[in-house]
Amino acid sequence: MINNKPKIELALLEYNIYLNKFNHLKNNWKIETAFISDYNKIISNDSYRSIIELGEKIIPLILKDLRDNDGLWFHALEQLSKKKITLNMVNPTYQKEKQAWLDWGVKNKYIKE
Repeated sequence: MINNKPKIELALLEYNIYLNKFNHLKNNWKIETAFISDYNKIISNDSYRSIIELGEKIIPLILKDLRDNDGLWFHALEQLSKKKITLNMVNPTYQKEKQAWLDWGVKNKYIKE
């Protein structure tokens, strides 16, 4: 019998490292942009950009945060996934786009329903 425990432990350690980085950067981003209403300034914030630079592995964390807390994650998801969810959407709204991203995340196995 093969022991997969070291691989599982390594995967959990890597996940926790990404989770800690994500939460730290997300908290900084929210503090740094709390009183900014300009969307372009919010998504060009250094902490937000650093989240995107973490790469595709961060998509599940962004989707979970979007599902649980809302937030301005659409730009980051577009950058990381190379997808434009609203391309064929009629009258896109925040809720429609949010649901489309969550559906995409489930379909592509980034998150569970």
